[in-house]
Amino acid sequence: MITENEIVRWLARLARASSTKVDLAKVSVRMVLKEKDSSLRGISIFCFAKLDTPIEDVMGRLSTERALEAILLTSSGRRDMPTEGIVTRWDAARYSAVSNPTES
Repeated sequence: MITENEIVRWLARLARASSTKVDLAKVSVRMVLKEKDSSLRGISIFCFAKLDTPIEDVMGRLSTERALEAILLTSSGRRDMPTEGIVTRWDAARYSAVSNPTES
């Protein structure tokens, strides 16, 4: 899985490594997948959960687990089942804003 955050980190590492332009037309998904953030070594950026997991539990995990970027939802919560949905940090941020609107 490649997330938006991984792409941004990958581009930042390229920018720090050289001052040449990156030709994205010559970059494959495989290249980005091979280059992981070393500070996240051994830490998964995604996990699986049951499709009927309470929304507060899913959003809570995304807000408390620093490296977690996505939760893949399956009927059983196991990785060997078809993915039926994905919840990302972006979803958690929007959920928080909607469920706790500030009063004007």
